[in-house]
Amino acid sequence: MTVSLDLRGGRWMWAVLLAALSPATLSGSMTEGSTPIDPSFVADAAAAYGAARPVVKARPDGTILCEAEEFGAERAGWRALKWGANYYCATLANTFLSRKAFLSAPAQCDRATASRTVEIARAGKYLALVRYEAVYRFETRFTLRIEQRGRIAFKRLYGARENVKIWALGERLEKEVAWSWGATENIVWEGHEAFVNLEPGPARITLIADRQRGDAARRNVDLVLLTTDIEQVRSRIEHERYLPLDGMLTQAGDVYLRLHNIDPDAMVSLTIHPGREHSPYWVHQRAWKPRTLSAKARQHTDWTEIGSLLDSLNDVDVKVEASSSASPHYRLEFAVRTPEGELRPIRTITSRRPAMRLFFDADTRYAQRVRLPVEIVRQFIAYIKQHPVHGRAPRRTLIS
Repeated sequence: MTVSLDLRGGRWMWAVLLAALSPATLSGSMTEGSTPIDPSFVADAAAAYGAARPVVKARPDGTILCEAEEFGAERAGWRALKWGANYYCATLANTFLSRKAFLSAPAQCDRATASRTVEIARAGKYLALVRYEAVYRFETRFTLRIEQRGRIAFKRLYGARENVKIWALGERLEKEVAWSWGATENIVWEGHEAFVNLEPGPARITLIADRQRGDAARRNVDLVLLTTDIEQVRSRIEHERYLPLDGMLTQAGDVYLRLHNIDPDAMVSLTIHPGREHSPYWVHQRAWKPRTLSAKARQHTDWTEIGSLLDSLNDVDVKVEASSSASPHYRLEFAVRTPEGELRPIRTITSRRPAMRLFFDADTRYAQRVRLPVEIVRQFIAYIKQHPVHGRAPRRTLIS
């Protein structure tokens, strides 16, 4: 197994260790059987997913969410990068990037474009929102263009210092913010009054980077969001003070679960709880509720979407509870929707336990894995062992 340890949230890692450091867990007895993922599926899944360039479909509510790293560069300049190569990385709760990746253009470059095709489900007045990094006292200018039916329906400059942006930590709508502790944590949303009228059918979204005036910084774009739910956006800006609009980001449509009941006599019910969020204060406005599946003896359920219960801004742990008139005996099968729209199974876990915890990456559609606590701990230990201890161990301790 390839060791890939994400330390983007200290609280999350401590929760993993506290939940997992037990004799039963370390001995691997959490499950009776488990089929691991195939690590050779995609070496760089984010790039591979983007290279497929599938048309982005609308969510059931009509919202279109485009991960910027999946845009196709039409002219040199834009390139997809992984979280950690950007400016702001987990110093506070508003420095996380959706699905751990972004699209970046240099501070200065000749005209560069990157595009993505989306399918508009219904006609309406949409807000064109972009989440990106705004570097304090520097320009991070780029243009968002939307074309439909042979015409430019929308074209607007984002990232300029004088543009009003949606800021976290209670600042709300401001052009520029300098925090008392330093000019960092500047991942913002922009476009709360950027309206575009769109018709049903395909539309082409393009990000354009060009030469910038004055002091310039890299253009690091996280995502583009089109929504007709203007009232929700306004309400979140007003009431979701800590991390406005971030509560709209989940892994909806990415991850699916199928319950197999192995018991020959009794029905098994399974409850999947929403994952722990990336903010340590649980402040997001989300309407998610636990999801329950039931399967008769020796039967299985249909595929059920569970990605909407997972945060896309950080890895999450999820509590799963099973109940039966007898001792539950079941198998969980997980799948990820591919760029072509098919469901690709990535793991099965067989258990008799009434409760367990599972761990999902924020970029499950790229990472293609579901992990158990014992695997997290073993990967953590392997990571530590890769770094040799330097110096001499202490032999005396000062006591005062």
